[in-house]
Formats: sequence, structure tokens, C-alpha cells
Amino acid sequence: MHLLLRFGLACAIIVGCSAGANITGYRLAPNGLPCDGLLEVNIPGSCDWGPVRYISRYNWRDPLDDLICQHFGYVNESVVQPAAKQGSYPDACMTITRCSTDAMKTIHDIPDKCDIQYGPPRSDYDNLYKEIKCIPAQLLDGATPLQGRVEAGLFGQLQSICSLGFDARAANVTCASLGYRRGVTQVWQNSHFGAGLKPIYKRNITCSGDELSLELCNHSNTDIPGCDGSNVVGIECKGDMIKLDPLFGSRPYEGILEGFHDDFRYDVIGSVSNTTAKTLCAMLGHGFVGFAGLAIPSRNLHYYKMDVSCSGTEKSINECKGDLEYCVAQRYWHCMTMSNMHRHVALFCSDYELQGLRLNPDGVLLMTVNSKQWAVCEDHFTQQTANEACRILDYTGHPSITTHTAGANDTEVLGSLICQENATSLADCHVKHQFSYRPYRVDNACRNYVKLNCTHLFN
Repeated sequence: MHLLLRFGLACAIIVGCSAGANITGYRLAPNGLPCDGLLEVNIPGSCDWGPVRYISRYNWRDPLDDLICQHFGYVNESVVQPAAKQGSYPDACMTITRCSTDAMKTIHDIPDKCDIQYGPPRSDYDNLYKEIKCIPAQLLDGATPLQGRVEAGLFGQLQSICSLGFDARAANVTCASLGYRRGVTQVWQNSHFGAGLKPIYKRNITCSGDELSLELCNHSNTDIPGCDGSNVVGIECKGDMIKLDPLFGSRPYEGILEGFHDDFRYDVIGSVSNTTAKTLCAMLGHGFVGFAGLAIPSRNLHYYKMDVSCSGTEKSINECKGDLEYCVAQRYWHCMTMSNMHRHVALFCSDYELQGLRLNPDGVLLMTVNSKQWAVCEDHFTQQTANEACRILDYTGHPSITTHTAGANDTEVLGSLICQENATSLADCHVKHQFSYRPYRVDNACRNYVKLNCTHLFN
């Protein structure tokens, strides 16, 4: 509290208070990575490199964060939030209450464009130390987000990199720093994506391949001869991963879609087209026609991609349209609203080809799909389909339909059977998957299945 007494309570909340003129610098106190740390400020005579706090009642991320990252030579703030160490820092040197970020050009505008309290805040209500996680590099001018010219934040400046001192291990580190999987797919040595407008970093970069940032690799003390605009490096990374979280262990080809980026999980929410569903299924290694359903898995929504759109040729979800977002960045109440409004995408990566039809001794109508026998859900099952099914099974007469609720040991219900009028073979019938019309939840799974009495076997 000595700083508040020094500058006075009246001065503490005035924009452009005299202490601002004494700010001589900002830095990121490393939190394991050079691009990840606590924002500190230096005000000689008051505090030497003390923490900055930021009143942030609802919004954990705003344009000021991007300006901070750009100031230190990085790209922007990452959507990934830094590992918080709230409560483990000493009293704040400066507390920011709000900023007119639209009018700010650099973080040196903070004293003039922000409301500041010098010293600790008068209340600890809902405020945070200004911890920042910056994006340390970017890939530019590639055909997809996974490829392009490498521009990396190196020792305070965003720079293109000379290819003469850059190998596959350094490329792997670059991909990992962007949140992608290690294992670069291609390295271009000859300014394939142009030289760009940034200065060219001409030192040799030696990496083991396990580092989390190019800045953590070894760098030579002298420039490499011959580095110029004709040999700027470009790379292509492997995309982030997706997987299905199935409700049923017997169906690994269907489930709620999850993505993984920078060692954290995100949800895919909203609507996806049939083309997108098929493309995502191909990424998962399923060579079947895909379709999507909307799931309500009662999960908390934190990181997400909304309304992903693929054209059909992509090999990674990162090549499809749809940006990774952080829900709390759009205010906590809105995050809760989104969790209730938007449904997670469920994928069904099978063509569900009807391979056979039969009645078991108890009269249960069974269909063979994916080489397995499944009971038929009563939903959408009509008297007409019952007539056609009996005819296909070489029965005559007018079948009667009864339904029964599946028990723990019953044949699993897949979906409904729909046959065209006057069907003569299985080719005239198709399967309507139960989760194409039901929310993808265990408690919504179809339990009632069909029994038929076709009366007479055709002779």
C-alpha cells in the first residue's frame, strides 16, 4: 500500500497520473517459456520490476493482450490460457482497471489510455495478475494454415528465418510451438512462400527436437554467410488431432467429435454439412460415408471450434474453416449460455449398408449392418415397412407389430428400418440411424425394438 500513499488516492485512478511518466519498461517474467509469463513493469524509485494486475471481471482476454505480445516480438496472444499462479506473486506494482484499446498503438500508451491504480488494488474482487501466453511464431502465405513461411519471435523481434541454419528438428519445434504435432511433413529451403517483409534471422539454430520454442534451442553467435531473401525457410506441419468419444464400445466409428491442440482438448460445436462430416470421417481413418448429428453431452464448454466447414480435400481439421476459440473470452455468462444452446457434433462414420434381414425364433426383427446383427428401433417403423420386410423374408399375410423394451442382455438397437412401397429386396430398404433424429446421449438411446408376426411362410 506504500505506493498508493506515495502517489495519493486521488492520483491513483486518474488517467495519465504522473507515475506513468516514470515507467521505464515492461517485461514478461518467464513462466517456463520466453513467450509465456507475468507482465511486469519497472517504475524506478517506486517498484523495480513489479507485477501488473488487471481488473477483469468477465473478460480474460482483450486487444491489450495482443499488443503486449507484439511488444515483445511475438504474434498475438494465444487462445490457450497460461498456467495461472494467482496468489503466489508479491503485491502489484500497477493495477489496470480498464483501457481504451481502440486508441492504443503500443503498450507504451497504457499510462495515457488506461485507468491505472499504482500499487495493489484496493479490492481483490475478481482481478488477475496479467499473465500472458503469446503465440511465438506464424506460418504465412501457404495454401493451408499448416504451411507457410516461418516468422518467429526471436529475442524481442518477429523475424523470418534463413533456411541455411534450419533443419527438420528446428521445424518440429516450430510446429510444436504452434500447437501442432511434432513431425514436420516438408521443409522448403528456397523462399517457396516468399521472403516476406520481416528482417531475416541469420544465425544457425540447433535443436534437439524436444524443445517447446525456437528460443530455447541453441543459437550461433555469428551470422551464416549467404543468408538473404532467396533462402527464407518454409515448412508444413502435421495438423492437430481429432478422435471420436463413443457412447458404445461396439461402435468405434461413431461418437462425439473431440479435437486436441497444444496438449488440450476442445469441442466441435454447431452445425456441419454432409461434406464436412464425410471429410472428418476420412481424417479419422473411416472410409465410409459420414453424417453428423447434434449431441448434448452435458459437458462444460471451454475451448471450441464452431461451425467447422471442410471442402472434402483436407487432411486435418486445421485446414478446414473454423477458428479455435476460448469460451471465457466471450464473458462467462455467455459461455454458460453457449453450453446450453450449442450442441456438440456427433459423427457417424459408417455407410450403414443393410446386409441382411431376418426374424429370430422370438419374432425379433434383426438387420445385419457392418457384419453385426442389430434390433430395429420402433421409431419411424411403419406398417408399410412391416409388410415389405415380411415379403422380403418370403412371408405372406398381414404382419402384426409388437414392441418390447430392450434389457441389459438384449441385442443392441441400432436404428429404424425404412422400406419403399412394393419393395422386392434389401436394395429397396435402408437404415435410419437412431441418433440421426435423437440427441446423442445414453439416456436418449432407443430402447424399444420391433417384433413381427408375419403369420405365413411363403411356399
